[in-house]
Amino acid sequence: MKINEYTKKDGNTYYKFQLMLGVDKKTGKKVRVRRSGFTSKKEAQDTAIQLLNDFNQGNYLDRDNQTYYDIYKLWFDTRYIHDVRESTANKTRQLFNNHILKSFGKKKIQNITPIECTEAVNEWSKTNKDINKMKNHASKVFDFAINNLIINANPMDRVQLPKIHAKKREVNFYTRDELQLFLECAKKEDNPIWFPLFRLLAFSGMRKGEALGLQWKKINFKDKTITIDQTLTLGLGNKIIVQDTKTTSGNRVISMDDTTLEILAIWRKRQLQDYLRVGINTNKPTQYVFTNYKNEFVNPSNVTNSINRILLNNGLRKITTHQLRHTHASLLFEAGLPIKDVQERLGHSSYEITMDVYTHIYNDRKDGTAQKFSKFVGF
Repeated sequence: MKINEYTKKDGNTYYKFQLMLGVDKKTGKKVRVRRSGFTSKKEAQDTAIQLLNDFNQGNYLDRDNQTYYDIYKLWFDTRYIHDVRESTANKTRQLFNNHILKSFGKKKIQNITPIECTEAVNEWSKTNKDINKMKNHASKVFDFAINNLIINANPMDRVQLPKIHAKKREVNFYTRDELQLFLECAKKEDNPIWFPLFRLLAFSGMRKGEALGLQWKKINFKDKTITIDQTLTLGLGNKIIVQDTKTTSGNRVISMDDTTLEILAIWRKRQLQDYLRVGINTNKPTQYVFTNYKNEFVNPSNVTNSINRILLNNGLRKITTHQLRHTHASLLFEAGLPIKDVQERLGHSSYEITMDVYTHIYNDRKDGTAQKFSKFVGF
């Protein structure tokens, strides 16, 4: 094998080589490769040796025929899926299927240019708010191709993100009176599961997945606390799974009010009776607090459908299950709780996250501090 030196128009010196790896066992044809763009002779030599080793071990990928999808599939199945939580892998797969693969999937990966990457990123920015995450994920596939000697450079590295003017975050939540009316309507539902579930969400600040992944053994009726350390979510193939909470701060013990605990205790008795009638024993610590009629996980989409039905049937203002969490935070501020306490109760990993979401709510409540102080002092 001979390594040749050449000079580009920019005046820089590079190295290239041509190499016959051997004979393809399937086709019987000789396999020759050409590589260029190396900045040193040693880099070219190392690449040639690696190609030979890969070919002899049956790991060689013919870069001339590899599409972006081919490399994405290899990266996802052999690398990425082993490095992240299943729910994260599922969300990433959806991101690729809905956006990235539509732009690059059928293209040969070695032919994708920085211009094409820029055009794709600009297009993604029209429909996706987290454009940086999309660019990074798309880039990981190119990096994987580089590591496997399929391409020499990552075309996504040259792409600059378009400037997107961030819209002011609007946090929707219920007032105290609106929340009370909503829960009264939920209590009238035929399915007895919805009232205790929505009451828990509104009075704990738990995420929907945390409530659906809650087991009875995590509720301490004596100490009046709930331990939150797992969450129900969607895994690969949208399979419902329960996994540990994402962050250390997500693992938390929160206090609960007497009324909500009483509602949960009543629901537990109802659950025992109703399921026993159909031959299901729910009297065990590992029993989940909220399950469907087969005592299986509640599909998160069913919760969404339920809250939408309650709102529609009763002419209530639009709200989501996650916005019940916002409602809880708003009422905590209104009750005078410090930001640090709200952060810990909601399971935010940092003070900044809490402030980013709830700044305007906090400021609105803070404006009344002086009046409250004056009223308390009384002179």
